[in-house]
Amino acid sequence: ACALSRRRRNVCIRGFSAVVPQSVEGTLKGMPIGLDLPRRFKGSDFNVESCRTACDALADSIAQGNHHHVDGLITALRLMMPAQSGSERAFARPRDDFILRPEVLLWSKQDFLGGLEENMRIVQKCEADFAQLMASYPEGFRAPEILAAGLDLAVVYLKNYSLDKADT
Repeated sequence: ACALSRRRRNVCIRGFSAVVPQSVEGTLKGMPIGLDLPRRFKGSDFNVESCRTACDALADSIAQGNHHHVDGLITALRLMMPAQSGSERAFARPRDDFILRPEVLLWSKQDFLGGLEENMRIVQKCEADFAQLMASYPEGFRAPEILAAGLDLAVVYLKNYSLDKADT
């Protein structure tokens, strides 16, 4: 049962209800029952400057090791992206032109026998290389090169007993 008022109306769609202004009521006419409403409008009001500011702050927070700020900024940046349906997330069929071979896994070949300082320097170089590689593949982990590099980086972490990093 939908309660009516002068300015608002309770709209029920697929078990979810929302109170909407009466001015929106006209836009709901003709919508089929059970229609999945988009969670976020894919508008054109994306603020590039705000995104750049957040990315700059993210780089600073990563350099300072501020995990709380990094988590918050990543969440804020994700919220700036329009919601995607399952079909939008799938770019296309996965590529089949990449074969995982030992020569592809460059970082895990390291022996890590140089001591704590030297090993940390090598790990940080691997992390920087991974970040640059990730930046060059817009499809993210759907690119087999990124998956292989992620596995390789996980082995680097395991060899250095950085189990918390290997888990992420």
